[in-house]
Amino acid sequence: MEQIVAATKRENGIDIQYEKKSDIKGIFLSYSELIDMKVNALDLLKNPMMYLFDEKNRSIQMSPEKSAKKKG
Repeated sequence: MEQIVAATKRENGIDIQYEKKSDIKGIFLSYSELIDMKVNALDLLKNPMMYLFDEKNRSIQMSPEKSAKKKG
C-alpha cells in the first residue's frame, strides 16, 4: 500500500497522487469506483494523507493507524 499525498476534485472523480519509493505517481478514480470501495470522497479530498492506495488492486483504504486517531 502506498501513501496518498494529494487529491484533486475533477468533474467525474478524483485525481490522487501517491508516493511510491521516492517518486510521486498519479491515477484518476471515478466517483462510482470510490463508492464501490466505500471511500468517502469528501474526506479523501480533505484528508488525503489518511488514505493508502493499493496499485495492484487499484483500491483505496484508510490508513489503520490514522483511522484510529480520527475515531478517538
